[in-house]
Amino acid sequence: PGTLDARAAAILASTGPVAEKVALLRALRDTAAPSTLHWLDVALHASSNAPDARAHLLPNFALEQMTELAVSDERARGSLQRIAFDSTELALELRRRAVAAYAAVCAPEQLNDLSAQLWRERDELSLAGALSALASRPDEPRVQSVLDAHHYTRSETSLDEAQSSN
Repeated sequence: PGTLDARAAAILASTGPVAEKVALLRALRDTAAPSTLHWLDVALHASSNAPDARAHLLPNFALEQMTELAVSDERARGSLQRIAFDSTELALELRRRAVAAYAAVCAPEQLNDLSAQLWRERDELSLAGALSALASRPDEPRVQSVLDAHHYTRSETSLDEAQSSN
């Protein structure tokens, strides 16, 4: 992991191929490097204006990896929450996916905070994505109370309907 860490900044900042960057992130995760979340965050904020036509793949991959880690890792959930709700420089579509991902994996004790964040959410697609993700957790009573608070019913609001209205 130390060698990977030492090379991570240079590789992620380079104009090299996206595949090399994805391989680095995968290696960091596979070795359980303590800095994995940091480098995933760096990759999430990678510019989509990079010369490689597939540059958008890096932030998408980083979000997928962070979401997978967040299922069982409290630190990863915290990072995902910060990215979803506090990251103003993230591309809107990626932030929308982060909001929905966080709603899908947040712990029951984080639902009150999530509900408050959703009340402040100004982007309708982010809100719809989060509520839809929460609706996929029907066996959790606290989830239902968040859905009820936001007057969510599957027939009333869905991500597909919100997208078609824009």
